[in-house]
Amino acid sequence: VAGLSAYLGSRLPSKIRVKEDNVLLYGSDSPALTGITEAASSYTDALADSNVNRFDVLTSAIAQVRDGEYMANAIMVHPDDFYNLLLTKDGQGLYLMPDAFRFGAQAPRIAGVPLIANTAVTTGDFLVGDFAMGAQLFDRQQSSIRFYEQDQDNAIKGVITVVASERIAMPIYRPTAFIYGTFAAALANGSA
Repeated sequence: VAGLSAYLGSRLPSKIRVKEDNVLLYGSDSPALTGITEAASSYTDALADSNVNRFDVLTSAIAQVRDGEYMANAIMVHPDDFYNLLLTKDGQGLYLMPDAFRFGAQAPRIAGVPLIANTAVTTGDFLVGDFAMGAQLFDRQQSSIRFYEQDQDNAIKGVITVVASERIAMPIYRPTAFIYGTFAAALANGSA
């Protein structure tokens, strides 16, 4: 029991944070919480260029945040998209990202804005925003783990119910501080 308690105590908080990231980005019906991507402004193609790549799209999204009178301080993408960006090459086979970014000497940046890989972001999606000014996270009750022996017929079955929970709220003050889109749609618009 002590080993199981230690295992759950060390693993469940990280699982709660993963779920929290998903809810904060994409929202939840139960309980109702609007995610940043639901409130964000949609990416608008301003490039009108047939030779658009993912770097162009993200730079354009940063400009779109700036047009809304905010300064982007993070770009969030799925790890698959993150690594695809790191490995993008030009026509001569040279990497577009400097070696310092690709080999981890520095955090990758696009137009000065940090590029963040997060598994909560759906593959192919991107979110660019001013996370400091656009929204705020309130943590009413930090994550907690409780064990119950007297839940329904636990005593008869010899089981323990484990409940992991937390209570958060996130007002989105400025939806225009965030730009949300998909690479597929953005690249399709650029090639038209």
